[in-house]
Amino acid sequence: MNNADEVGAQLYSKLAEFLAPPASLAGTPVILLLEPCGKDVDPDDYRGVKNQNDPAKANEAFSDLVNTIPVPGSTFVDSSRLYDNVYKLIVESAVTNGDPGDPVSVNAARQIEGARFDIGNIVMAREDIPTDIYHPALADPVQWWDTATPWIDASFTIGGSATPPPKPASSIINMAKLPSLMWRSSPHEGNLKELAALVRPKGNLSLARARALYPQAGIVTRTPDTAINAPGSEKKISGLHTLASKIHTLNTRPTFETLQIAPAKLRYGDLIHIARLLEMKAPQAPAQPAGSGFRLSFQYCVVSIRRPWFHRELFDLPGWRLPGFATHAISNGQPTNNDGLLPAITTRFLAVRNLVVRAAWSDGDRDKAEQASKAAGVLSFGPFALTGDVHFDGTELRRSTPQIVAWLAAILPACPR
Repeated sequence: MNNADEVGAQLYSKLAEFLAPPASLAGTPVILLLEPCGKDVDPDDYRGVKNQNDPAKANEAFSDLVNTIPVPGSTFVDSSRLYDNVYKLIVESAVTNGDPGDPVSVNAARQIEGARFDIGNIVMAREDIPTDIYHPALADPVQWWDTATPWIDASFTIGGSATPPPKPASSIINMAKLPSLMWRSSPHEGNLKELAALVRPKGNLSLARARALYPQAGIVTRTPDTAINAPGSEKKISGLHTLASKIHTLNTRPTFETLQIAPAKLRYGDLIHIARLLEMKAPQAPAQPAGSGFRLSFQYCVVSIRRPWFHRELFDLPGWRLPGFATHAISNGQPTNNDGLLPAITTRFLAVRNLVVRAAWSDGDRDKAEQASKAAGVLSFGPFALTGDVHFDGTELRRSTPQIVAWLAAILPACPR
C-alpha cells in the first residue's frame, strides 16, 4: 500500500531518526510532535537584527518560540498555556505533605525552595513592554539560525519501492495514529469569521483590558489604531515576519473592516498563537503519491532547549502536593488524554532549510504544488510550510526558507503523587 497514511508514517519515522537518535535519549520516554503546518523562522528575529542587534530582544523571541506548552499527541497542538507561567504557579503553590521532620518532606521542601528562588530570579522584562516579564530559554547551538552554522544534509525517499525507514527508537512512544501526509490550505471564509472574534474585540480597548476579557485570544502587533485590513498593514507586523503570509489571509478579508487594534506593542507569542489558530482551521487533503513515492532533500539542525529556571527533578519527587488541585493535576504520565497543567516539556526541535521534494507527481499533488508556487492558498505539505519562496517546475518543489518541522517532548511522570 502506498497512500497518505503509509508515507506519513514513514516520514514520521525518518524525522524521528534525525531528531531523536536512540543514543541521545537515555531511555527517557518522549513523544515526537510534527508541526501541522510548518513553522517559519526568520533568522533576523533570533540574531536581534530587527532590533538594532539587541541580544535581549533576540532571546525574548526564542523564549516565546519554545515556551508554549503543547497538548501531547502526534502533532503540535497549542494548549494556550506557557511553560514559565504554569511552572511558576506550580512551584509557588506547592506545599509538603506529612510531618515537617520527615526526610521525604524535608527533601521536597528544599527542592521547592530552590525552584521558587530560580523562577523568581531568572527573569527578564520584555523590551517593548517593560511591565511584562518572561523567563528566558537558551538554545544549543546558540547560533542555530546562522548560515555559517553547519547543518546536516539529508536525502531520502518515502513511499514507492524504497526500503521504509526504521521505526522510531523504543524510547519514543508510539502513537495509535501517526499523522498522514496532508496538504493544508488557507481557511475558508466561514472559519475566518469565527477566528475574527479571537483576533481582537471590536473597539479600541487597552491591552490589559483586552487580555482580561479575551485571555486566550491571539493578538497581532500593529501600529496604533490601524484597521486590520488596511492596505499594506501586514507589513507592520513586528516579529516572526515570515508568518505574515499566513496572517495575510486575515488582513484582506472584508469581515475585519470594523476591527481596530489597540495602541500597544505585543509579544511574539501572540503572533505565534494566531498562526496556530489558523492551522487548526486549515482544510486538509491527503497526498496522492505516485508509484515512485516522494524524494525529499534538505539541510537540518537539531536545536536543544535549556530552561535554566526549570527544575525537572521536582516532578519525580514524592512528599508534596498542590492544595486545591487533584492528584496528578500536573500530569497523569500518559502520552495522550493528558490534560494536566504541564503534561509534557519540549526539549529540542528539528529545523530544516533548502527543502526539495521530487516526484512523478499525481495530478492532484501537481495541482497543489503549482498552487503553492503561485501563492494560491496552499499552506503546507505534511509538516513543511509552503508559503513564501516556493518554486515548482513540474518535477521539483523547492523552498529555501528555514522552518521548524518537529519537536521532541518528554512526558512528565504522574504528579503530584
